[in-house]
Amino acid sequence: MATGKRASCIAAAAWLLLLADPAPAGKADNATTFGPNAELVAGAQALQMGDYADGVRLTLAGLAEVTERRQRAVGLSNLCAGYAGLGEYRKALAACNESLAINPRSWRSYNNRAIAYIGLGRLVEARRDLEAGRALNPDAAKLREVEALLRAREAELRRA
Repeated sequence: MATGKRASCIAAAAWLLLLADPAPAGKADNATTFGPNAELVAGAQALQMGDYADGVRLTLAGLAEVTERRQRAVGLSNLCAGYAGLGEYRKALAACNESLAINPRSWRSYNNRAIAYIGLGRLVEARRDLEAGRALNPDAAKLREVEALLRAREAELRRA
């Protein structure tokens, strides 16, 4: 688990991932919220407000009721962001891996998983995920924000 300033930066970046960014038409999945599943909707809203613990709790409850694959993939991507916001990077990684197994065209899941990789110190994998996300949505501001976080972490390691 990350500590101090680095954890705060990673947590701040995680909640940014849940805000909408336009995706090129027909290029990538851009979903962050859901239809009638009240827990998933409430979970996404809690995550957007930075309440990671409640967002994770609600998202887990919503995922227990999900039967549709795309909705499950989006919920798992949000769960990944929530766990990353809590500094639980291994859980975040597992949720993103499951999301990407269902929907490998989700730039948000690549972006969220990059944050988990940064938190775990796996910077080469983080960069690879950012490149995969950029291939799906080259205009996503969130990808650029996480890339800046990655560059800052790389610079920090060079100074150490």
